[in-house]
Amino acid sequence: MLLFQDCQFTKIKDDTTLHVVFQGNILLGGCSNCCKRWFITFNGTECGGPLPIDAVLWISNSNNDDHRHGAIESYCDNKREYPRWHQHWKLSRLWKLQWSHGVDVSVSVVCHSHSPDTIKRLFHLSSFVGLHLPETKTKMFGTTSDVAVMKLVLLFCLFFYIRSVSTVAPAKGGLCAQGATGLPGRNAGEKGVAGPPGPRGVKGEAGEKGVVGPPGPRGFKGEAGKKGVVGPRGPRGIKGEAGPVGKVAAEQRNWKQCAWKKQENKDIGLIKDCQFTKIKDNATLHVVFQGNIYLGGCDSCCKRWFITFNDAECSGPLPIDAALWIPNGNTNDHRHGAIEGYCDNIRKGNIRVGINIGNCPNYGNSNGNTGWMSVSRLIIEEVPRSQQ
Repeated sequence: MLLFQDCQFTKIKDDTTLHVVFQGNILLGGCSNCCKRWFITFNGTECGGPLPIDAVLWISNSNNDDHRHGAIESYCDNKREYPRWHQHWKLSRLWKLQWSHGVDVSVSVVCHSHSPDTIKRLFHLSSFVGLHLPETKTKMFGTTSDVAVMKLVLLFCLFFYIRSVSTVAPAKGGLCAQGATGLPGRNAGEKGVAGPPGPRGVKGEAGEKGVVGPPGPRGFKGEAGKKGVVGPRGPRGIKGEAGPVGKVAAEQRNWKQCAWKKQENKDIGLIKDCQFTKIKDNATLHVVFQGNIYLGGCDSCCKRWFITFNDAECSGPLPIDAALWIPNGNTNDHRHGAIEGYCDNIRKGNIRVGINIGNCPNYGNSNGNTGWMSVSRLIIEEVPRSQQ
């Protein structure tokens, strides 16, 4: 099995179906009595709802290595898109150390990474000499890296600790220490006794009238009054103009797929039919057949595959069919067939849509085959009628 191309697609709902179509040129050649299979996968697996989506090509000899157009189409249920989780992990270690000054220090290291290899690269540091640390075993990496990291961290901690506990500053030039701070001076004298109050002064003359000041701010809104009495009913208004015609809401699609995996050796007759309920009289039926077809063991012979509706071919506008002709018995290849068309003038109700095989006009009977080594399917959908 070899994947030659894929396409990323985001499925939005769980309760919907995926409709997949492949169109492209396919070749099988340079061999005799050989076969190839083309198939659709979803996240690396074939469809299981209801059957795989595939096409098979077989040739009898290397003279039949023709390039041909292939069309594979179908619907697949029960396919969900699960999110891809990228696992992150966390490592937490706790060391409890004792410095020479009797200070107990607890240090916790928490690391986040995509893989344990990243943690090993981050903590791959050289051993630092000067502080004593106990060895602690871990599951992720060795003791030397743990101790080296903690020694490096504690070196900085020790530097700031010494800076914080030191209270003696060096003198200018770095030779002598500065002396101790002196004692504060004596307190100020006591507050004196307050004197007796003085006599009351004479009343002064009235001053001139001042200038009118600016208006004050607006007052608060008063409370609403009581509801008034309902007035008499007014006269009836004039009828307005008609509005534009509204758009028809989108209707739910009415479609069905019938799939089967069975080889049918009939030369003439119905291969398989599928029951479908048509809802509207003025709608059109869109029909697709996908499956393997074969004609061989004869010279200048022809076979015809065609769609029927309640055992009658389409007449609106014309039949939906495909013909296969070979010049001689050496060209008895199995090949993938795709037949598709639209049919009008079918009344609503239950419809039996079938795929049939028969002889071409003016040709006798010959050896035909349908459904060899692959899944066959009929896809039916009710759609609006085409433009005139």
